[in-house]
Amino acid sequence: MGFDERYQEGLHIAGLLHDIGKIGVPSEILVKPARLSAGEYALVKEHTEFGYQVLRNVDFPWPVADIARQHHERIDGSGYPLGLKGDQITMEARIVAIADVVESMASHRPYRPGLGIDVALAEIESNIGKLYDIDAASACLRLFRDKGYPLT
Repeated sequence: MGFDERYQEGLHIAGLLHDIGKIGVPSEILVKPARLSAGEYALVKEHTEFGYQVLRNVDFPWPVADIARQHHERIDGSGYPLGLKGDQITMEARIVAIADVVESMASHRPYRPGLGIDVALAEIESNIGKLYDIDAASACLRLFRDKGYPLT
């Protein structure tokens, strides 16, 4: 996407820390091998706010706490926790959101086997501009489809 090295470093740090708020979610919920109840899912959704609280007083040169809070926001406002739309969501969070979706769909989870990279990319492609930032989603698709980026 043409970002300089410093910006990319911030994305890397944010990518490593974006789910740190899951430390506030009971592990039995995170590893539950079945569908979550509405209450359990509500608690999992709080990980974005938990993460923000953990990171907000750390003096990063990037908006890492905001990224942790916003990585489940969606361009159309359907995400959580704040229901932000479009440019209200930091570009970094829009990028991490796509990476998070691709990784989570393609990888194994306690409640289901991995769906694979093709299914994950189809999700991104079918929701470009609706759920996912156009530029970030297009870059993601180029990385995997045109440049053969491996998900490791």
